[in-house]
Amino acid sequence: MTNYRRGYEIERKLKHRLEREGYYVIRSAGSHGAIDIFAMNSIEGLAIQVKRSKVNKVLYPKEMAEMKMLSFPPFVLKQLWVWLDKKRCWKIYRVL
Repeated sequence: MTNYRRGYEIERKLKHRLEREGYYVIRSAGSHGAIDIFAMNSIEGLAIQVKRSKVNKVLYPKEMAEMKMLSFPPFVLKQLWVWLDKKRCWKIYRVL
């Protein structure tokens, strides 16, 4: 499986999860930008970078720095969501 396909699958997984939680979700297909998914509901917006890891990797300095540079209204949270393959769960980082 290609890296693109692996990334696509995990982005779709997150998109469906957020939709089940009541968010309207836009996926930036084929993007190499800082944001892969933008989700919003009546309370907040989420600007999300999605990553997939085989290990419990905790640092993504390049991605975090790119997201810190982005400017959004205060109700939009910038987050990095990492799918941990071995644990089969998400690790979520808030980018301040």
